[in-house]
Amino acid sequence: MARFLLLLSALIDFILEGGIMASILCFRKRTAALLALVAAALAAPGIAAAAVAGPALEQAVDAYLQPLLRTNNFAGIVLVARGDEILFQKGYGLANVEHQVPHRPSTRFHIASVSKPFTAAAIMLLVERGRIDLHAPLSRLLPGFPNGERLTVHHLLSHTSGIPNINGFPEYDAIQYREHSLEQLVAYFRDRPLGFAPGERHEYSNSNYNLLAYIIERVSGLSYGAFLRREILEPLRLAGAGHPSRAAEIVPGLADGYAPEGATGLERARYLDWSVKTGNGSLYATAGDLLAFFRAVHGGRLLNPQSLAASFTPHTPNVGYGWFVTRANGRPIHHINGRSPGWAAQADHYFDDGVTVIVLSNIYAGVTTPIARAVGAIHFGLPHEPLPSLAAEPPAPAAAAALVGTYRLGADYYVPNQLLTVAAGADGHLSATPDAGSPTGLIPIGPNRFLMRAFWMEMEFVPGADGRAAEIRIEQFRGPRVDP
Repeated sequence: MARFLLLLSALIDFILEGGIMASILCFRKRTAALLALVAAALAAPGIAAAAVAGPALEQAVDAYLQPLLRTNNFAGIVLVARGDEILFQKGYGLANVEHQVPHRPSTRFHIASVSKPFTAAAIMLLVERGRIDLHAPLSRLLPGFPNGERLTVHHLLSHTSGIPNINGFPEYDAIQYREHSLEQLVAYFRDRPLGFAPGERHEYSNSNYNLLAYIIERVSGLSYGAFLRREILEPLRLAGAGHPSRAAEIVPGLADGYAPEGATGLERARYLDWSVKTGNGSLYATAGDLLAFFRAVHGGRLLNPQSLAASFTPHTPNVGYGWFVTRANGRPIHHINGRSPGWAAQADHYFDDGVTVIVLSNIYAGVTTPIARAVGAIHFGLPHEPLPSLAAEPPAPAAAAALVGTYRLGADYYVPNQLLTVAAGADGHLSATPDAGSPTGLIPIGPNRFLMRAFWMEMEFVPGADGRAAEIRIEQFRGPRVDP
């Protein structure tokens, strides 16, 4: 019976996490993971495997990370805790490559969108004090704001406002190089048409959290950073966390940010003025700071029960206030992830088990999410999806030539109608460059299959009748070749 229950749990997770719209590529990946879980279920002597901790956990995590460390795809901190007890915390790779400074538990990282739960918590504190009504028209807080009679703070927190994402604006590449006040940031999107009627659907938009930070300043009379420091960081003793007051501020212990270059190299991440991320991704912290914050939130030491219920209710499928609510490793989780040039972060909280997994990196690659999920599986004694081979040779020149070209993804892609240009370098490895973006190396993982290093997403080339690639497939998205 126990084996059947574990098998049933695996099947349910497969359905919930995969979704009907998963691509053939993702289906193959999830099927492999499902088969591993089925095998484990059939062999399992009991309902659940024993948790792994101590030296055994360290050895298993070390072994899992070795291919990523060897190929410069991860450097940072991995932390596993049960309750307030840290079961495992270790630094991997370098906080500063030039001076060979290793990562330590005290290393500070920019945490990108993992900042959003802090902004959401700040808003909920103001709700508790009667300063903000989640469902009142936004015009009460911001008189004269366009569509203010239709918009609410709830819409902003849950990404259901319809306000377009500032990150997708053609001018955003220039915007992010300059210092901005919140009023200046809001001016970029306040008068733009809504993408849909407020509350109609979910569409992730960083503009929502820029606007929430602006509301915090207007309501509290303090700057966003000062309010967080007074109401959250100092009371919870998050000594390593903060919001940079200006781009020139020196933050002791802050790692340097890097970006993948080519198939295995690194380069300095492009410059970013963090003021453009205020509210949606501007904070820095240590892994220990994040654990303390997450424990305070989930333990009811920061917000009251009503605020917690609102924060972790899926207002649209899987979306709470600043958090995603879903499942991983057979368990319900609250999680949040983030990426900004030079940085990537993932935090998973398995609330039924009281287990938190945090992965912070100073390399701009989306590998922190699969690392966190694999580390969680290792801790729970479950099988995990292995990493693809990262040691493959570049494709033969003739094979590479058949893939080189320009492809256009559809309107449903993360960046609608994005052009992606595939080129071959002097070493034979391929790279893909989005229009108005930086190139990312392509790591061969199979015939016509590659990993996009910066995003840690698989790209598959589909051959045409003439032998050249006719289209690319990235997850469920397709992009036909558009060059002659």
